[in-house]
Amino acid sequence: MFSPRRARSDAWPPGGTRQWERELLESCSRRPRAFYELHPRDLESWIGLAASYDRQRRFDLADRAYDQATKIAGPTAEILNNRGYSYMLRGDPRRARETLLEAQARDPGNTYIKNNLETVEASLRKSKATQ
Repeated sequence: MFSPRRARSDAWPPGGTRQWERELLESCSRRPRAFYELHPRDLESWIGLAASYDRQRRFDLADRAYDQATKIAGPTAEILNNRGYSYMLRGDPRRARETLLEAQARDPGNTYIKNNLETVEASLRKSKATQ
């Protein structure tokens, strides 16, 4: 189970980050309010909470969590990438592309952003072909 003592990924030894992410998502989905009350200024906590809400298709709550993360760190490439992916999950490829392009401008070498952009652009091409 997620331990509040280790709210930041840098508190984990190398290789423990994936386990931390899984535990974070599980904790967020079970008790989101308690979680963000414990970690109101922890960026990773808000990003994890947003991802958890995306998985639950609770996009209204995901937007709030992304907004909180943005208040803490500004519109980072990671936040923009995750938000763009959230728009893909919602079936909004145009908005996803716009957000992912902004993320790419901030971190041009990021392979996650590149892959998400390729996915959304393929979706846009496919929808144009069927029109």
